[in-house]
Amino acid sequence: MLARHFFKTHISPELKTFFLSAGLADIAFGMGMVFEPVFLYSVVGFSLQKVLLYFACVYGLYALLAPLGAKFVSRLGLSGGYFLGCVLQVLYWIAFVMIPTNSYFAVIACIIFGIQKSVFWPSYHALMFEYRDKRSAGREFSYLYSVVIVGYILSPYFAGVLSQQINPSVPFYIAMVVYLFSGVLLLVKLRPTLKHKVTVVGSMSYVFKMPGKFIGYAGFGEEVLHFTAWSVFVFLTVGSFEGFGLFAALAGFFSAIAVLVTGKLSDVKGNGELKVLSVMNAIFYIVRAIMPASVGGLFVADALGRTTKDQIFVAVSSDVYHKPGRENLEYSAFFEQSLAIGKALACLLGVVLFTMTGGSFASLFILAAIFSLLYLFI
Repeated sequence: MLARHFFKTHISPELKTFFLSAGLADIAFGMGMVFEPVFLYSVVGFSLQKVLLYFACVYGLYALLAPLGAKFVSRLGLSGGYFLGCVLQVLYWIAFVMIPTNSYFAVIACIIFGIQKSVFWPSYHALMFEYRDKRSAGREFSYLYSVVIVGYILSPYFAGVLSQQINPSVPFYIAMVVYLFSGVLLLVKLRPTLKHKVTVVGSMSYVFKMPGKFIGYAGFGEEVLHFTAWSVFVFLTVGSFEGFGLFAALAGFFSAIAVLVTGKLSDVKGNGELKVLSVMNAIFYIVRAIMPASVGGLFVADALGRTTKDQIFVAVSSDVYHKPGRENLEYSAFFEQSLAIGKALACLLGVVLFTMTGGSFASLFILAAIFSLLYLFI
């Protein structure tokens, strides 16, 4: 009964395939992407300012290319766009692990990653639009996101052990194989039928039609600060790749439970809880800014903050998938472009703050709290 209450029990074969492909992709993400800021900081030797600038360039390029990527995907097809995104992700990781040998690979990796995001994520959202059940989009997305987080539970610790015992590049090579397989699975099994007419002007027009949504989606700038600054801060505290992987795995466990509840609530009462979650998330960032740097304290703060952050993502996403008129690549491009602008801006402001405060991580966590409050505009 409990499983039936929180999980959607009748899922179409197409949606099951999509969930399986997304789950495999996020196992790869858990092995690769989670470690990217730490890899740049500890292996490449980037300062935190350079790490933030690197991702500012990625998301700045992504913001420019999102409408063009959606237009390209509309011609290529959703499965083709998803698969191309997987191929580009593999090429990105190849360039990424080469950065320690030559800094020019950082430029190449940045460009590939920006292009990858512009074709992968519009395809991802449009596929979810096509196969979702409008009556339970929140539960479907919470189910998907829980599958995603299970991958995050299993893979970061394994990746941390490999990084510590063998080489920090090894998890990325394994992630490449898993990620590419997820793309092949979806390309072979799914045949989307929805046709999408996309224009760059149409994608960007949503900024003026829905300025509140634009500002609200920019709140995801807090996510990139968590991904970069918080990850480096935790790594410096635990002192090893293996410890960092275990930390991420255990904290992710709590999120897997919480997102199920959030998805169910999103179906029952809409996105009214988003405002509460936004304020809670901001409070948890402020707590991180003022608390002493101990492993136990960081774990509690991270588990609570990660849970709230993931609940926000599910609530925002289920709201997007619920509303009529958004079942298109143009709205997907608008959503992702707004998100990318927020992340690029957060990184740039983070560089300025971190430099002006003489390397204060607390200033970045407060900045993340401010960005989290932008969700109130959604």
